[in-house]
Amino acid sequence: MRRYRGWTWMIVLALTAWGCGKSEPPAAENAGAGSPAGDSARNATAAGAAVKLEGPKQTVQEFLEALRTGNDEKANSLLSAVAREKTAAMDRRLRPSASDTAKFTIDDVKYVGEDGAQVAITWTDIALDGTPSSDKAVWVLRKETEGWRVMGLAVVVVSGENPLVLNFEDPAEVQRKLKEINDRMSGQDEAGGGENLQAEQPGKAEEAIRR
Repeated sequence: MRRYRGWTWMIVLALTAWGCGKSEPPAAENAGAGSPAGDSARNATAAGAAVKLEGPKQTVQEFLEALRTGNDEKANSLLSAVAREKTAAMDRRLRPSASDTAKFTIDDVKYVGEDGAQVAITWTDIALDGTPSSDKAVWVLRKETEGWRVMGLAVVVVSGENPLVLNFEDPAEVQRKLKEINDRMSGQDEAGGGENLQAEQPGKAEEAIRR
């Protein structure tokens, strides 16, 4: 039986939880929102924030910090223009769940042409058994008028299978894929599976995006 990578599944839930309508940012985020001091305080908590990042790395750093702190307003603002338009048309938006124990690192960036980039990251959080668990993912970005913006994600959810590739510019397809994974995950839980496995190498996710 194929085993679902426990914490990767939780990451997918946190990073791609599509909710309906608008919601207010958490109170802690609201207090500092829009101010340089508030932005600096949030950025200082992100792993790797000690060094000022630029270009697609900076966008991914800000995006992941928004996901880590549950700031859906910030996360949605960093999606590509097409992704924002399409998700709004479906009355959908990113609704990340905050995690005080999560950390992340920006590992590598590969440029694709003049306006494309793939940013590899490592996301670490505490697993159900109380030990740290790390997973790899690759974010896909496009350079737009506003700057670098997030288009999608590739992450290994099921050990031994190809990475799950989510194109945020096609939210209907994202919903379909997440429902499929959710149905499979629910079936595995009933069968007693789902323990944590070792993190896959990021190469699989990168290769999936290149196809």
